Amino acid sequence: MNAFKRKSLYTAVVAGLATVGASMNAGAVNLSTDGTGAVLLYPYYTVRNGLTTSFSVVNTSTSLTKVVKVRFLEGKNSAEVLDFNLWLSPRDVWTGAIVDNGSGAAVYSPDNSCTAPALGKTPATAQPFVNYYYTGQVSGTVYDNAGAGLDRTREGYIELIEMGEPSDVAGAAAHGVATTPVGISLAAAVKHQATGIPFNCPYVQVNTLFVNGTEILSPLGGLAGNYIIINGATGTEMAHTPVPLQNFYVPLISNALYTIPGTLGPQLINVSPASSIAFIPSVGGVALATVPDWSAAPPAGPGGRAIDAVSAILMRSAIMNEYDVSPNFKTDIVITQPTKRFYVATSLLASDYTTDPVAAIGPYRQTFANATADAARSCDLVFPAAYDREEAPYTSAGIAFSPIPVGASGLGQLCWEATVMTVVPGTGGATAAGSAVFASANAASLTLPSSGSSMNYASGWVGLWPTTTSGTTNSPGQSVSGGGISPVVVTNNAFGGLSAGTSILATGLSGAASTPPNVRYRGLPVIGFAATTAAIGGQGYGGIFDNKYNVSINTP
Repeated sequence: MNAFKRKSLYTAVVAGLATVGASMNAGAVNLSTDGTGAVLLYPYYTVRNGLTTSFSVVNTSTSLTKVVKVRFLEGKNSAEVLDFNLWLSPRDVWTGAIVDNGSGAAVYSPDNSCTAPALGKTPATAQPFVNYYYTGQVSGTVYDNAGAGLDRTREGYIELIEMGEPSDVAGAAAHGVATTPVGISLAAAVKHQATGIPFNCPYVQVNTLFVNGTEILSPLGGLAGNYIIINGATGTEMAHTPVPLQNFYVPLISNALYTIPGTLGPQLINVSPASSIAFIPSVGGVALATVPDWSAAPPAGPGGRAIDAVSAILMRSAIMNEYDVSPNFKTDIVITQPTKRFYVATSLLASDYTTDPVAAIGPYRQTFANATADAARSCDLVFPAAYDREEAPYTSAGIAFSPIPVGASGLGQLCWEATVMTVVPGTGGATAAGSAVFASANAASLTLPSSGSSMNYASGWVGLWPTTTSGTTNSPGQSVSGGGISPVVVTNNAFGGLSAGTSILATGLSGAASTPPNVRYRGLPVIGFAATTAAIGGQGYGGIFDNKYNVSINTP
């Protein structure tokens, strides 16, 4: 068995590839290496615990106008709670803020850039998030049995997808096509004037479908952003950047993703072509593993759907980060799964949401359901390990998740689309009832040993391995074996993970190629970070730090 580890995932057909650089121009989704992309995934927003979340998006192009879908998804089941269209003129920056309006979350923007519909510009006029999707008030949905209240909107994550670019002079030149009168008018309407106000926002604030492929051209990327979670009372600020995806939509025939305001699309399932590539350190140099384009004829069985291409670039076989829970310090680890909803949905029968979870589509174990009212969830197992700053490892009895599932001693659960895991000192502290930093309702806790080396686990790092307790097809595809500091092994390459079918090529710099069967990505598709705060002398301090990962592709 070979394990290809620690890689960025890129794109395109490997056959005939002469150099690694040549693949960069091919069309398929990949994790950006330069901080910009056509999709931005902001791993977490919250208005709990006295916090507000501000975020920005930048059009880094100096000539191209862009239209972007801005979407907010709550953290339990990734149910959409609001979206709108945003128009960015060249070099434009748009900012928004999410606040608590007393009932749930709401968003406003003091920015002048055009949104459709128009947003309020102050906290008092902020647009409320809604519960229509998860209570069955949207066509094709039913109440998902995870709570109907607006409190669910108070935390989640943000998804931005570039839908396209108008066919004005710059856009037409970039795409090698002719300009159109509507394309020219669109770019002119959203362009900021000398006053800083766009020329004519009402022109784009209508339910008119501009023609994809002619008036709106395919997205070229170049979006960047930031976000910051702020506690105004303590002065604590935690700032970070979103996860960017490149080459999300590169159709063979000129087209775009534009939808009218009030339309749920586009979503991550609209990736085209449905393929991706991994750049992997290997003995021969850099290897490439291509997820084939399944959009026309996906293979039977688990895997083989267009969304798999996006999941593949986010698959992690281990999740790691530092923590600090010494006196006055707290740490939460956010683990968000932005493609999970496409694998764990039940059928659209209301009765299915009140049935105990059954097998979902791999790499997930369960559909999002539960027989107890307002308690639906979809849980996957993770094996935890902790190490203090003096290298002391956990013992099998020393570290524990709360709660621990029946029959899975030592394993914890990730049950939400955005789970907030609090690191708890062994002598007591926060519990799963609410996280320490964010007071999350989608919480788990990781209780550290009560003693170790001289540091007593007050600070160090933790590792989480998505696992399964048996060799089931629908699972992360990794089995716990014997505990210790290397607890997870793949015992059977035929089960679990995300299957990439039999059409995968692996190529080294020497040009040699092979076609291994049953290639599988192990683990779960996740993004996230650790947030550490401190209260010292009445002043609040905080920081956000990217999660670190292992990535594994297994072949026979």
